[in-house]
Amino acid sequence: MGKVKKEYFKAQQYATYKDDDSRVNFLKFAHKHSDFRKYLADVFNLHGKNIRIIDGVEFDVDMYVVDPVNNSLYGLIELEMKRHWKKRWTEHESYIHHLPRKLKYLRDDTPYLQVVSNLTYDKVFTYTGDVVRKYCDEDIGPIEKRNRDGVYDSYYEIPLKELKIFGNWDDLDIMYFRSL
Repeated sequence: MGKVKKEYFKAQQYATYKDDDSRVNFLKFAHKHSDFRKYLADVFNLHGKNIRIIDGVEFDVDMYVVDPVNNSLYGLIELEMKRHWKKRWTEHESYIHHLPRKLKYLRDDTPYLQVVSNLTYDKVFTYTGDVVRKYCDEDIGPIEKRNRDGVYDSYYEIPLKELKIFGNWDDLDIMYFRSL
């Protein structure tokens, strides 16, 4: 398989995203981590293609992958930053929550990727639309629980074992994360 070139993630693209830290940090992370770039190429079938990752306002998603010449859409990327996750994963969490409102991204065959980062954006984990389809059954419906503020939250649970991890994970992080 071919490589996704680092040039796709060069700094001049960052200006496109104005003050949106998540988009900027995603591009910086992809630029820095070749294994993550290869994963993106695999998920979106980008090998040997001219692509651009841009703001996803048109599709009501954080970012999307497109061929700028023929305007082909290769995939949708939704970003999330876990503000409580700094250095170590929160030990009481063995599932990641996927929000019901994000199921709209799975309406057709367009590849979808959820990217979740820690506060310092040196660690990320991802899951694809296929994983969402496996665990988020609209017929059964989401879990609804009251949060700390007394408001009901709705979400689906995806086990951590289904996630792909990238970045600066140490052995203790990996051991804990994979034991759940």
